Amino acid sequence: MRRDSWIDHVARFISLLGVSSPTFWLAFIVLTIFYGELQIAPGPRPSRCHRLSPVKITGLFLVDSIINGD
Repeated sequence: MRRDSWIDHVARFISLLGVSSPTFWLAFIVLTIFYGELQIAPGPRPSRCHRLSPVKITGLFLVDSIINGD
């Protein structure tokens, strides 16, 4: 309705940022704002995968996997 008003420029700038930035960067920014600053969203939880937290016996991933049977 009002071309080249300040609200038009702000909306254009925000939409340009949303289209031109990578998805992982936007996800990082949203996670930082809503989880880190406002603390209203759940954050990432540690994975239950043995690969990320292996039981270290020898320190070698392949040998420890064989020993643990994973």
